[in-house]
Amino acid sequence: MPWRRDRVIALIATLLACVTQFVWTLIDAFKHPSFHTNEGLTRRFFIDLAFYIFHTPGAWWLILVLLPLIAICRNQPTAVPAAASLQLFLIDVLIFNNSPISNPLPILCLLVMVGAAISTAYMNQRAQSPWRWPVTLGLSVNLFILVSMLHRLAKPVLYSMNSYDVQGATVGLWMVPSPSNEYPGTPYIPGALLTIITAIIAAAALYFGYRPSRLSAFAKLCGIAPMIVTLHNIYTLSAFGLSGASVISALGFTVIGEGSHPHAAFRAWVASILLGLIAIGVTVLLNRRLSTRSPIQMGQVMPSVTTTQQPLYPSYHTYTR
Repeated sequence: MPWRRDRVIALIATLLACVTQFVWTLIDAFKHPSFHTNEGLTRRFFIDLAFYIFHTPGAWWLILVLLPLIAICRNQPTAVPAAASLQLFLIDVLIFNNSPISNPLPILCLLVMVGAAISTAYMNQRAQSPWRWPVTLGLSVNLFILVSMLHRLAKPVLYSMNSYDVQGATVGLWMVPSPSNEYPGTPYIPGALLTIITAIIAAAALYFGYRPSRLSAFAKLCGIAPMIVTLHNIYTLSAFGLSGASVISALGFTVIGEGSHPHAAFRAWVASILLGLIAIGVTVLLNRRLSTRSPIQMGQVMPSVTTTQQPLYPSYHTYTR
C-alpha cells in the first residue's frame, strides 16, 4: 500500500518521540540512586535493571511507544502516543514539574509526544481500519488508565520482598500503593480491589474499542475507568491531601524537580478534574455519534422487511433537466 503523507509524518513524529523517551529513560536510570551502573555488565547490573523496569512507569511506556512504529508500517491505527501524552501531561508535567528551566526534559518529551499523538490521530482516520478522533481519544485514556493500574498492582509484589505490611499500607493519589504505613490514604484492601476493578473495566473498554462492531459497548464503557480514578483522586485529595507516595506515579526519578513544588496539591486537583472532563467528553461524543448513525442504519434495513420484492441495492440514474 502506498505511503501517504500522513503516514510519513506520523512515522517521523513517533520516531522522535521514541528517541526522546529513550534518552529520558536512560538519563533517569543513570541518576537513580538504587541503580548501580558503574559495575559493568555484571549479575547485579541485570538484577537492578529488572527492578528498575518493574518499578518505573517510564520504562513501561518506553516499551509501549515502540509499538506504534509497527502499526504505522502496517497502516493500522494506534492510540499509544495519545495515551503517553496523557501520562506526561496529567502527572509528570502538570503535577511534578516545578521548573521548566531547571528540569526541561519532561516538557520536551510532552511536546514531542503530543506531536506524535496528533499525527497518529490524523493517520488513524485514513488507516486500513479507520478510527474517528473520539475513538482514538477514548482508547488512549483507557490505555493510560490500564497501564497505570497494572503498574500499581505490580508495586506490592516488589514491596513484599522487603517485608511489606499490607495491613498498614494505603492507596493514595492515582491508585498508588504506599511503600509504608507512614502515608495516609485509602485502606489497602479496598484500594487494591478498586484498582483491579478499574483495570478490568479499562481492559474491557479497549477490547470493545478495537472492534468496530462493538462501538456501542465501547461508548458505554470508555468513561467508567477514568471516572473511577477521578473520583478516587478527589476523595484522596479531600480527605488526606497530597502525600509523598504519589511520586511513584511519575515516569521516573528525574521528573521530580529539586526544591519546593508550589501549589502541587492544587495542580493535582486540576489534573484529576481534567481527567474526569475527558472521560465525560469522550462518552458524550461517542454516544452522540452512535445516535446520529442509528437512523441511517435503520433506513438501510427497512427495505428488507417490506412485503414487496425490491432490490437490496437499487441502481439510481443521474437526473437531467
